[in-house]
Amino acid sequence: WEVFLQNQSKRKFFLLLFSFILTVHFSAPFVAPYLLAKLHMSYAWFMLSIAALLIGKMTASVWIEKRKTQIDSFAMFKFGVMIAAPSPLLWAFGDQFVYILFLQFLGGVAWGAYEVALMLIFFRDLRNDEKVSFLTVFNFLNSLGIILGTFLGAHFLSSFGGQELVYGALFLGGGVLRILAANFFWRFILQSLLQYLFLFLFFHSFSLFLSQNFLFFLSS
Repeated sequence: WEVFLQNQSKRKFFLLLFSFILTVHFSAPFVAPYLLAKLHMSYAWFMLSIAALLIGKMTASVWIEKRKTQIDSFAMFKFGVMIAAPSPLLWAFGDQFVYILFLQFLGGVAWGAYEVALMLIFFRDLRNDEKVSFLTVFNFLNSLGIILGTFLGAHFLSSFGGQELVYGALFLGGGVLRILAANFFWRFILQSLLQYLFLFLFFHSFSLFLSQNFLFFLSS
């Protein structure tokens, strides 16, 4: 734990990474039950959506492998975080199968870049005497973030019910939380037009989501 306790920059990196992992697993574990239970997707179509995710990961991995000597690990890490952070918001725009395949492929590219970048940071950029302690702290905080994030997401669903509207709120909330956590990794978003694009996508999708369900409620 010395790498965490005695090194301020690495401690900050770990804490920011932990917060991002926690917010990711606030909504990510519940995509599968949403597709199967709420959208009533067959297992065959569900497996195709998983295949799209894996193809996205392989695409990112192959692209990085060809350019591994030219790529900055932290730049690739930020790219993965930047794409993965707002991705839950996109689930509010549609539930057509082709659109879901696109979202899964996009998520695969983002997580492929994220995971490969972390491996490059761990095994290429760190000194040999730091690797064991760094990986120990990372694995602990990664597991803790997964457990806490999943628990909070499950508590949210159990508290408000498992209706499709609640799943939509979970994904929108998860996207906002990811963006807030990821903002610490890429502060330049605050000074760029992407910030306003993300805000527009959020409020536009949220308003559409509310209006559609409100009209459905009135009609029923």
